[in-house]
Amino acid sequence: MKVDLSKLELTALLKYWQHFSLVDAIPNPSKEQQIDIVRRHFMSRQMDELQVIMGFVQAAKRMKRACKLQSKEARNTDLNCIS
Repeated sequence: MKVDLSKLELTALLKYWQHFSLVDAIPNPSKEQQIDIVRRHFMSRQMDELQVIMGFVQAAKRMKRACKLQSKEARNTDLNCIS
């Protein structure tokens, strides 16, 4: 799978960098260095694609149920729920 991480904004790279504790790798890295380290880390991760898809579908179903419940209670006052 090919992912072009250079299209990500610096804030997204920093969030990934911090989430996976890559912060200590290089103090004050340039964007190019961050892209390189994030790319290597991302490509080293093993993922079960079916498990990722199933998790996404389950999360979407949970959100749909929560929004339906919320809309019954509040009559769509929350903008996060789209009917």
